[in-house]
Amino acid sequence: MRSFYIFTLELKRTLLFSFIILLGISSSLIIAQIPILSINAVGIVDASAYGIRIAGYVFNFYGKGVPAIVEINYNNITEKVSTENGSFNILIPFAYIEYSPIKISISSYFTNIGIEIRASPISTFSINTVSIASASTNYLSMIVVKGRTVIALNPQKVNYIIVNGKIMKVNYTIFTINSQNVSLPYSVPITYYGKSLILMGLEFHLLLILIFTFALIDTAFYFLLSSFPRGELKEIIRLVGLERIYFIKLAALIPLVLLLSTVPFYLFLVIEGVFNITTLVKYFISVISFALGTFGFSPFGSKNMIYYSIILGIYIANLTFYNESTYSLLTSLLVVAGYLKLKMT
Repeated sequence: MRSFYIFTLELKRTLLFSFIILLGISSSLIIAQIPILSINAVGIVDASAYGIRIAGYVFNFYGKGVPAIVEINYNNITEKVSTENGSFNILIPFAYIEYSPIKISISSYFTNIGIEIRASPISTFSINTVSIASASTNYLSMIVVKGRTVIALNPQKVNYIIVNGKIMKVNYTIFTINSQNVSLPYSVPITYYGKSLILMGLEFHLLLILIFTFALIDTAFYFLLSSFPRGELKEIIRLVGLERIYFIKLAALIPLVLLLSTVPFYLFLVIEGVFNITTLVKYFISVISFALGTFGFSPFGSKNMIYYSIILGIYIANLTFYNESTYSLLTSLLVVAGYLKLKMT
């Protein structure tokens, strides 16, 4: 009965901090407004004895053109141009030599992409980093993003595509279609990525949510666990027992940690339309591991708990994208370390 009573008291204290769940949800809603910084590009190369013309379009996951710097290197000649809307058109006044490489480098925001092609007289190219599907041949390049499809093609080779089940005649080289439901002639294979590339593009956003969640847990634990190194619990510990007090506190924190480790990430993934149970479990393990580790640090003092948890948070955030199973065991052992610290005092 004593244990249940103490658990009830600790649970009530924890519920006072339930507002941080709303802060976690708010962070997801705000971070979901940050655009994906990864970029794509499609283009066409028209090479002849009079020169080489490279035209293209640089765009984000939503199919919108983005500011970029495009650099073309060919046969020791470098041409550079800036674009505000993603469209570019560069002429290199140098006779085209068959099979000579053309290097295309594009910089936008914090992203750099590039490709090297050996163009035929009229050929297309694509650089794909965040998309739903893509297709690329010498005469047609297509990238499907959220709500749009961007295509570069040689109209002499391809004169139609199928949009929403209807044939659409085409006689231009670079264009955007406000639909994801685009089919191509049978000779052009399409590669579907599902959610994999999108999730890679959202890693920065998920990392921000992870760090903010760590900060919320640190804040709550600072007030809820600061009594461990002080003297006010000594009498209760003497009556109830050290083990019970320590693990009752841990049990009372579990509902708060479970909600913080799932709700913000679930909401964000649903908003972006890329909900994936594997991804949710990945971040769930990260947050649970951080919470267990921080709890294990609490007997070392409130300030030390915050200091050590920051180091632990950096460590976990780094490992989240590599091998989450490694630190889940480590942080569980920190709970035991905290218990032994209390036992020795």
